[in-house]
Amino acid sequence: YEYLGSNSDHFAQLILGVFLIDSNKDFEEIHSVYKQRCFSVLYQWKRLPGVHDDGTVDGAYLASWVDGARQLLRAEGGERDYDGQIGQILASSPEGTDGMWPAEAVRDLIESLKNPKMESGLVMGRLNRRGFAAAVVPVVYEGDAQETDLAVRYLAHAREMNTRWPRTAAILRALAKDCEQEAVRQNI
Repeated sequence: YEYLGSNSDHFAQLILGVFLIDSNKDFEEIHSVYKQRCFSVLYQWKRLPGVHDDGTVDGAYLASWVDGARQLLRAEGGERDYDGQIGQILASSPEGTDGMWPAEAVRDLIESLKNPKMESGLVMGRLNRRGFAAAVVPVVYEGDAQETDLAVRYLAHAREMNTRWPRTAAILRALAKDCEQEAVRQNI
């Protein structure tokens, strides 16, 4: 995983391994196993490229990594747009130095790219992780409290980010809405 974070070409090859379909029937079973392995590696990957051991993010490195992955995916990926998959990797961001998620470098990248598909992928990736720093696991007798607390937190952070990082604030509002809906589902 550390290697994937240091080499966007290999990340791009895993994405292509999951999504590209080879029409050669002789290798259908091999390709199926390969796709499953590629997906498994991507699904298990939880460390944002450019994160240092102290949790800070090298914004220039992250931007370069994303740019490299996008270039290779555009060159070899055909018509498909893979920005959503890159967004899912961005969802592994740690909190920023200000205690808000995602880290400032990710916020800056979101604002500079202005890419709705990447933003949607980030939302999907975050929802799949279900939490700020750890997964939200329903606790008996807590009902919807965890989801409600998370929604309140996302909305508070969205308000603080709205001026400097408006696209990131919109992502946080979308996450808060999903948390609110999950809280309602848990009460049914």
